[in-house]
Amino acid sequence: MPRRLMPLLLVLAGACASQPPPEVRTAREGLRVALESRDPATVSAAARAAATYEGQDPALDRMLGDALANVLMRTSDGIALLRANPAPDDPTWVQAYESAALRTGEAAALEATFAETGSLNIPTPEVIVAWMGARALRDPNIHIGDFHAARSACALWDGQPSRGRRTVDQPASDGFFEVLPQLGATAVVVGRANVPPDPPAHTGEGLQPCHQGRIWSTAAWPQPLPKHVTIAIDSDSGPLYLSVRPEDGAPWVFASTRADIAGQLVATVRAVQSGSTPDPRWLPDQLADSPKRVAPPLVE
Repeated sequence: MPRRLMPLLLVLAGACASQPPPEVRTAREGLRVALESRDPATVSAAARAAATYEGQDPALDRMLGDALANVLMRTSDGIALLRANPAPDDPTWVQAYESAALRTGEAAALEATFAETGSLNIPTPEVIVAWMGARALRDPNIHIGDFHAARSACALWDGQPSRGRRTVDQPASDGFFEVLPQLGATAVVVGRANVPPDPPAHTGEGLQPCHQGRIWSTAAWPQPLPKHVTIAIDSDSGPLYLSVRPEDGAPWVFASTRADIAGQLVATVRAVQSGSTPDPRWLPDQLADSPKRVAPPLVE
């Protein structure tokens, strides 16, 4: 045999030796397909078949960990398997491991997992972890990305100033939220203050809790409209906050800490709805050119 072929044959032999037996690969593929469905019955059947080969293939064990923790809701068992077979360079493992930690509902456990995976860890109110964790235990389709979206929404809404609102006094249209992205809004969150009927965060029920109250899952006019809601609108140049209340059953923007821009925004939305061409840089340019005002609260 030519000497130059020996290294290649050794590499091929090593690759073959590292492959698990065919039956393990078959079980692994079946579990992979089942996990895509996130259906507990389908995943349970595939996990039972794959469990026979636990410990023989790290990739299969990671899938079993995902199945147990995030679909079958045996969180501690799944976390143990995921932790025993780390793959920090594999986004699938990272998502499964962090999602499993979310399902504990414990902020400390989630922060420790972020430290293990090397993910950016921004301090998070415990109420969000408890609320999202409880919901995740009931829904296998919820994953860590949903938690990050919820945390970002709270960060925007909780950033509203506690004082300094000034009068705007303009009606808002039904299609208000549909036009905002066309004017440069990058995120929109609608929320209200806490009220006594709100269920505790650990139940996962009701509106999403934040530091300063509760927020809706979608940007739309709540029905019925509460007596005071705050609309948080983000852009490339920073946020804008609008205070809204019902007037004769319709939403009315009555105040903002950037009242001059808020009034122009409401009028511009109406103009776009009437046929004007929207400027996708309108809102960020307005916020960039206008200095923030700090004034005593005239409207609360």
